[in-house]
Amino acid sequence: MTEAHVLNTVNIVSTANVLGGKPRLEGRRISVQHIALQHVQAGWPVEEIAEAFDLTLAEIYAALSYYYAHKADIDRALADEQAQVTALKAERQAVAAELDDVLTPPAVAHAYNLSPRTVRDAIEHGWIPAHKVGGTWLIRREDAAARWGDRPLD
Repeated sequence: MTEAHVLNTVNIVSTANVLGGKPRLEGRRISVQHIALQHVQAGWPVEEIAEAFDLTLAEIYAALSYYYAHKADIDRALADEQAQVTALKAERQAVAAELDDVLTPPAVAHAYNLSPRTVRDAIEHGWIPAHKVGGTWLIRREDAAARWGDRPLD
């Protein structure tokens, strides 16, 4: 009597509305790109990837096989994503720098040892430029320094 063994295959699929259309393991939300990153770039052994993401070795090797068969496309997608991440980080740093350049009236009062009323009066009388954003007055740090810079800062 002959014993039959069934070989279960692992399918790599791309679906437009799942993971942005990236190739992934069928039935899973784990992209080939992610597995390749862990193994090729981060140097994780396949056994650790399998354990970390609850995958079989067959799934890992299928994903890596797909990666190497489509290496140029996947590497290009990785580079594009990294460029987007770098651009977003730069944008956030620029916004953070802009926010560092403005103070609220209580922050101005604290920084220049003033009463909050003094700062409000300066805004109301136009002695210092200020802009109201969402119900909060904002004063540029350089304008506060120009007006009250001779006072000791905390």
